[in-house]
Amino acid sequence: MEILEPNIKKYIDNVTKRFDGEAGELQEYAYQRGLPITRPQTAKFISTLLAALRPKDVLEIGCCIGFSAGLMSGFLAKGGHITTIERYDIMIKKARENIEHYGWRDKITLLEGDAKDMLKSLTVDDRKFDFIFMDAAKGQYINFLPDCIKMLNVGGILLADDILKDGYLAMERSQVPRRQRTTHKRMRKFVYALTRTDGLETALLTVGSGLAMCTKLKDDISINTKGFEIEYDE
Repeated sequence: MEILEPNIKKYIDNVTKRFDGEAGELQEYAYQRGLPITRPQTAKFISTLLAALRPKDVLEIGCCIGFSAGLMSGFLAKGGHITTIERYDIMIKKARENIEHYGWRDKITLLEGDAKDMLKSLTVDDRKFDFIFMDAAKGQYINFLPDCIKMLNVGGILLADDILKDGYLAMERSQVPRRQRTTHKRMRKFVYALTRTDGLETALLTVGSGLAMCTKLKDDISINTKGFEIEYDE
C-alpha cells in the first residue's frame, strides 16, 4: 500500500536525485542488497533539513550499516558529532567497516546494544542533542520517547521515520493483519503522544513511509497519552 497516489510518487522518485560521493556509494550498495536504510525521499528530506539546521549534537536510533549517520555527518556544525545506536551484530560489523572506510570516525560514535538500555545510559550521563533521528523497531518508538524528549534541547527536533507504515497506520485495527496489530497500536500511541503533549509542536508528513517531525518548545515536558486507550478502542 502506497501513501501517495502512484503517479505522484513516481514523479517525485524520478526527480529525487541520488546522492553523490560517499553517501551515494553506500546508498546504492544498500538498495541493491535490500538493506533497510532510509528511503530516497526521506534521505533527501533529512539532508535538506540538516543543511538548514546545522546541528552540533545528533542522536540516531537505528544505525543499520551507517548510511544515514554518514549522510548526516556532512551537515553538522563545526565540531559536530553523531551518536548512533545499533543492536544487530551483522549491521554493527558492516557499520563499523563503513565508518572506518569512509573516514567518519571523528564524527560518528557507534553504540552497540539495545536502544532502551543505551538511551537510559545517555540520560544518566545528562547528554543533550539538537537533533534526534528515530529509525529503529517501530513498536518501541513509544518506549524510546520519554528519554528522547528529555535529552532533546529546547528548540531541537525529533524526526521519526516509518510512522505511517506504508498506510497501515490509517487503517482500522480490524483491517490490520493480526501479526501487526501490536505494532499498529503502539505506533498509534506514539503519534497520539506527539500530537497531544504540551510543549511539543508536531507535524506528520507523507514523505517516504511517513515522518513525524516535532520541535521541543520548553523544558520539563510530561508525555501525554491520557485518553489514548479509550480513543483507540472506539
